[in-house]
Parts: sequence; C-alpha cells; structure tokens
Amino acid sequence: MKTIATMILLTGLVSLTGCATKAPTFGERILAEGESQIAISKMWEQGKKDTREGEDLLKEGKKLVAKGKDYSRKGEKLFANGNTDLQVNRQAFKTLALSANNLNTSKAANDMVSRLEKLAEAWEEAEEEIEEGNELIKRGKSAQEEGESAIKKGQQLITDGKNKIVEAEERYKQNSK
Repeated sequence: MKTIATMILLTGLVSLTGCATKAPTFGERILAEGESQIAISKMWEQGKKDTREGEDLLKEGKKLVAKGKDYSRKGEKLFANGNTDLQVNRQAFKTLALSANNLNTSKAANDMVSRLEKLAEAWEEAEEEIEEGNELIKRGKSAQEEGESAIKKGQQLITDGKNKIVEAEERYKQNSK
C-alpha cells in the first residue's frame, strides 16, 4: 500500500514538474542564437589572429635560421683561416728560433728577436681569430635553434588557427540550418 502511495506521489510530482517548465519565448530563442553567433564569431576571429601570429613567427624563425647559418659560415671561415695562420706562424717561429744558433752579431740577434716577435704576434692573432670563429659558430647555432623553435611554434599556431576557423564555419553552417 505504501509503495502504491509513493508511486502516485512521484507520478504527481513528475507531472507538475513537466508542466512547470516553460518553452523559451521568441526573444529568449533569438538572444540564445545571437550569443551562439557571437561565440562563433569570436572563435573565427581568434583563429584568424592565431594564423597571423603564426605566419609572423614563421617569418621571424626563418630569418633567425638564415642569420644563424650566416654566423656559422663566418665562424667556420674564421676558424679555418685562424687555424691555418696559427700553424704557419707557429712553424715559422719554431724554424726561426732553431736558426738562432747561427747568429754571430748582436745586430743579427736583434733582427731575429724582432722577426720572432712579429711571428709571435701573428700566432696570437690567429688564436684570437680561432676563438672569434668559435664564438660566431656558437651564436649561429643558438640563432638557428631559436629560429627552428619559432618556426615550430608558428606552424602550430597556423594549424590551430585554421582549425578554429574551420570549426567556427562548421558551427555557423549547423546553426544556420
């Protein structure tokens, strides 16, 4: 008996609740559609913005990669030239220093010291050139890595932006039906 009474009570409540829910008014439906259209518009605009930002990042990344390659080429050239100069001047210094045993006059000794100093300076300049080349190579590698990262982020932004645009257009088509 209690279960029958409970069933009747529940049925009554369900019927009352169903009657209490009102259908949305024309104004409420238009407002909901407008809000939906605004959300779609914002999604489309964000997609366009993301795509533009991605294209800008892509361009910037390509410039950085090119700049990095340029630094690396210059650094490699400096390194190679410096290494060649270093070997030539070091060998010339050693050869000249070995001939010091054949000196007979102070003038010849002074001349040799002067020539040895010039070779030592050229040797030192070659070492500096090698160091500068290594620094340019490091800078180039860093710029290339930064550029590649920007390219990757740019491509992702472009993809995400285009996806947002397509999704917004699909939603618009669905809402227009």
